[in-house]
Amino acid sequence: MDTKLFLLLSFVLLAVLVPFLVHILIQVSRMIGSLTGLIKTTDTSLSNLMSEVTVTVKTANNIVKTIDEVIAGFREFLGALKELGEGAKKLSSALKDSVGYFVNLMSQTSGLLGLLKKAIEMLMKGIKKKGGQNEQE
Repeated sequence: MDTKLFLLLSFVLLAVLVPFLVHILIQVSRMIGSLTGLIKTTDTSLSNLMSEVTVTVKTANNIVKTIDEVIAGFREFLGALKELGEGAKKLSSALKDSVGYFVNLMSQTSGLLGLLKKAIEMLMKGIKKKGGQNEQE
């Protein structure tokens, strides 16, 4: 009788548990279907997102490259300005020297002309005196 009772209890327990197990398996199947749909949707969304991120990164890289080129051009421009400033300093120094030389030359020429003028005046006075003496004799 123990075996019959055990089989009867097992059959009743199985009859009660099978609908619950079937219901649980159906719910698990639905959940797996929903997860599969979610994964497919997420995969599509992530694929689109990654495409957009890739395009954005490429655009950002192009902008950075352009900025680098502008900065390199600006550095080159600053180098040219520096060289221009150095050239202007050298020109200024040369002009100072030239002006000093020119002023010195003008002063020497002026002094020479003054001496020449005095010499001509003295010569003219000497000629006038000798000319006046010759007429009196």
